[in-house]
Amino acid sequence: MHAAVSPYHLTSREPPAMAAFLLAESCVTLLPAPEVGATTEEVRGSLLRSPRYRALLDAWSWCEALWREGVVSSLHAGEDAADDVRDEARRIAEGGRLAGLGPLMKPGLFDDPERYLDAVAADVLRAGPDPAVGIPVAAGLDRFAARHGLAAIRPHPASVAQRAEARLTRRIFGMAAPILTQGDGDAILEARRLLSDPLAALRAALAAVAHDASRAEASAAEAIGSTHRDALAAAARGYADGFERRRLDLERLGGADRVRVTHAMATLTGVLLPIDAVVRSALTALRAMGGVPAPAADARAIVPADGARCLLALFVKPL
Repeated sequence: MHAAVSPYHLTSREPPAMAAFLLAESCVTLLPAPEVGATTEEVRGSLLRSPRYRALLDAWSWCEALWREGVVSSLHAGEDAADDVRDEARRIAEGGRLAGLGPLMKPGLFDDPERYLDAVAADVLRAGPDPAVGIPVAAGLDRFAARHGLAAIRPHPASVAQRAEARLTRRIFGMAAPILTQGDGDAILEARRLLSDPLAALRAALAAVAHDASRAEASAAEAIGSTHRDALAAAARGYADGFERRRLDLERLGGADRVRVTHAMATLTGVLLPIDAVVRSALTALRAMGGVPAPAADARAIVPADGARCLLALFVKPL
């Protein structure tokens, strides 16, 4: 399984990021950066001009080893998730049936490299809540994930928008699995090595579900779950057993920042998520908070060129 992770979850090592970095073969997130093809001098200039950008990279230094080893990247199959994020910002700005989100947006934000870097860095550092940044980022990552058959890793729904999004899903499966809840990038890399065999089986089972989900309509959730139920159950048992055998070794891991490695059982709920869930749930939340009434989002507005309408999302909830 390859996964898509929100950049908001990296800053404070939230459960979706910690789970994805261990369980997924590789992870894609949005890396705020100057335009594609920027020179070293241009990147250095961006760092000098934007203290918030520097602060964001400092906040992400705990997972530097994961970036270095290719476990985390903004790229998958040669494509950059940032392009989908910019596309989503433009689609929302164009209006149409997404016009209800227009008042929340900042025109041209994603087309101005310096404004974009500063705004995204600031929002990710404070974990939101600027919808002009957060909505295009989340919608763009989902679009990217659906096109590439990645699993979108989500937190247990808590906010109004998250609960609205959860109501759009169709459950495929549920399982309990141990995850790391604290630890730096070096510790996670070592845990991936110690658990390589059981992780391989679990990733293969989850990848098969993600593949089917990216080619399915919402009504197919039950059929997908039935098809993969036995393989998922066997892989989850094997992984949990392998984790327990290595538990003491895992607890002894310590990275360069001396953060104590901790772990916990978590529920992983796999759901079929519509490709337009982010914008639909944002509109629902806007109405719930007394915003201007807006029509429902049109899935056709953001369906990828290959026709994918859904993707696999994994809701992570530590117990």
